[in-house]
Formats: sequence, structure tokens, C-alpha cells
Amino acid sequence: ANLAKSDSTTTKSAIPETFSSCKEEIGYSIMEIANEIKTEKQISDNDVKQDTGAESFECLILQMAMQESGIRHCKETQDNACSYCENQGLDSLLKGSGSDYGVMQINTDVHEGIVDSVDNLEAHVRYAVEDVLVKGYSDESKEYTCADTSYSGWERALRSYNGWNVDCTKGDVEYVENVETKK
Repeated sequence: ANLAKSDSTTTKSAIPETFSSCKEEIGYSIMEIANEIKTEKQISDNDVKQDTGAESFECLILQMAMQESGIRHCKETQDNACSYCENQGLDSLLKGSGSDYGVMQINTDVHEGIVDSVDNLEAHVRYAVEDVLVKGYSDESKEYTCADTSYSGWERALRSYNGWNVDCTKGDVEYVENVETKK
């Protein structure tokens, strides 16, 4: 999950509005937000790498976005404008199954507190990372019966993000492993 800019003079406004560059633009924003959270919460890249194999916390968040939405926030349009959906309501966002919206596929039925700002990319990513992923972190091991395995640390946080369903037909039973392979 390496989206390092090759030309430091490139700005978001200079990136052409194509699907690939749109993913880069959103990816850069996700990495900036993840870096701020990592600094605020004093999250160790070494711990993230040891637990998940991701090179850094920022990469882990990008891998999640790749798994959740393919790093897309808005519904596709003819001109593929990256951020046309910014503050335009749920109908403008990429919609997954059920009530899952946006780049991090936040379920607005479960996370009612984000409904009014789920279409704001920064608020969306910040909520997904701070209020869901980070809160799911624990060094204590917890068993996930659907996968017959236990998770701790950042893997437990990933499992918590997707849910600890006891109905193994719901959610992504292999979510942790799927995120970890998105490198």
C-alpha cells in the first residue's frame, strides 16, 4: 500500500480526474488522516507491522479502504469527479450492502452518530479509524468462532471493525486475512 508521491510538487488540484488518479487523491487524504491519528494516539508502526504485516499504520488503513471500497468514496459518474459527493448526502456515496457507505463502508444503521457527516471524507475516515478501528484494539486475545481463530492487537481491531458475527453467513468471515493481503 505504497502511494508515496513521486513528484512532491504535485497538488491535489493538478491530479487529472481519472479513476486511477481519483483513487490516488483519496488515498493521499486517507494517509494524511491516518498519520494525524497515529501521532495523536501514539500508535506504533512496529506494533502494526508485527500484528498485521502492514508496513505502517497508514498502510493498514489504506489496505482497509482497498478491502472496503477499492478506495472509492463517491458513486461513479460520467466524469468520475473524485469528491463531487463531499457534503452531498448519502445518495451521492458509494453504497455497499445494506447501509454501508463511502470509502470505509461505514454502516449507518450501526453507527448512527456519523450519519450527518458520513459524506465528508475527513469525518468519514476519522470516524472509521478513531471511533471504530482504534476502539477495537486490545492486547487480549478474543476467539472468533466463525473462523475458529483468536485475534489480538491490530488483528483484533480489524475483526472488531468488521464485526464479531455469530451468524457466520453475515459479514466477511475472513476480513482480517483479506485486509492483510491488500498490499
